[in-house]
Amino acid sequence: PRMWRTLLLGFWLAATDGLSASRDVSSARAQLLRVVGQEVRPGDSVAATASGSTAVERAVRDLEASNDEALLFPRDLMTIDGCWRLAYTNNAPRPPPRQVADLVPSLAASTTAFQVVGVSRRRIVNVVSVEPAAIVGRLPWLGPALATTAVRVELDHVFSVEGEDRMRQMAATNRLAISLETVRRVLTGGGDDLPLRDTLFRPTLELDLPEPLVRLNALLDFGAGVFETTYCDDEIRVSRGVRFRELRVFLKCGEADVFGGEASTTTTPPTTTTTAPPPPVTFDDGDDELVPSD
Repeated sequence: PRMWRTLLLGFWLAATDGLSASRDVSSARAQLLRVVGQEVRPGDSVAATASGSTAVERAVRDLEASNDEALLFPRDLMTIDGCWRLAYTNNAPRPPPRQVADLVPSLAASTTAFQVVGVSRRRIVNVVSVEPAAIVGRLPWLGPALATTAVRVELDHVFSVEGEDRMRQMAATNRLAISLETVRRVLTGGGDDLPLRDTLFRPTLELDLPEPLVRLNALLDFGAGVFETTYCDDEIRVSRGVRFRELRVFLKCGEADVFGGEASTTTTPPTTTTTAPPPPVTFDDGDDELVPSD
């Protein structure tokens, strides 16, 4: 009887600890959503004031500390797959005082940033959409067509899991290494009335970076970098840059939020060479070395 009481007590303690941890995570994520909604003002894009940034980063640290289930890549890669809207970053210019913002047209006020993660193709595409009407509307000499034109810039990266090529380190990191390979610029709206439509304002421009430049970018950390995913669920993702400690908070969204009614240019196979995922890993009988299975 004493043994059974001990076992039941152990099960009860484990269950209550799990429920307590779940409540802590739920409370911390709700607090982060609330703080981001309060401190990142509508029209300020993804920036916050100094005090707002402090509040957001404190809420992020609380969420990270309350979560005991660390992400391990590549095992958990599908957790980050999909479209995400950038809700906050500490790497953006802070918003001006409201009295200044009301007088000066702001490009940031009409800018939205997204990140599209395609795990199966090992791609991460940073998408920045700009609605220039807020500025062009006050400068009518630029022409009405530009006032109704949206600009979308896509920075298409290949990504890999750090240590993925070293079998013993698989599923042991939350870090992704990314490298810029392709830049696209897409114009929507404005129709055939855009000036210089066949040259400067062509609807779509795409530039594939030459392989030597891709390698140089990776070496210099320009358009490249290593990022840790410190938290992710079906609504919130937190990412931290390893070198410069940039903090990004993403909220899950749909492809229509990123690309509107258009077909995504990121769904077509890229023209550049991508890194294929490694084969599954198994143990040889009688050997403790990891070897790829056929």
